[in-house]
Amino acid sequence: MKPDRRPKISPQDRKRLEKLKDKLEDAQELGNTEETAKYQQEMLEIVKPIAERNITDIQRLQNTISKAINRSFAEIKKHHPELHAYLKSSINMSSGFKYTPPDNINWQTTP
Repeated sequence: MKPDRRPKISPQDRKRLEKLKDKLEDAQELGNTEETAKYQQEMLEIVKPIAERNITDIQRLQNTISKAINRSFAEIKKHHPELHAYLKSSINMSSGFKYTPPDNINWQTTP
């Protein structure tokens, strides 16, 4: 069974969000912009801390992955400097993780 990775919302917050959602829909149907804004703000105050926790978790995970890749780069550099240079130039870690090899790779292997 896969772990549940959905944001953790307390039963009280979930119930409050449902009520606010209903009130928001009513306010929108009536064209009441003040009430609409009020309910949107209340909903945001409930979900913002949850979103911030998730962002922190993602950043922590990206940091862990970056450190592991950099440790691997260091080991590869000791034994195969050319491969290290190639990988460093082909793996982008600044915005996620992406391998972008050059179009014309000419691999040479030896037994």
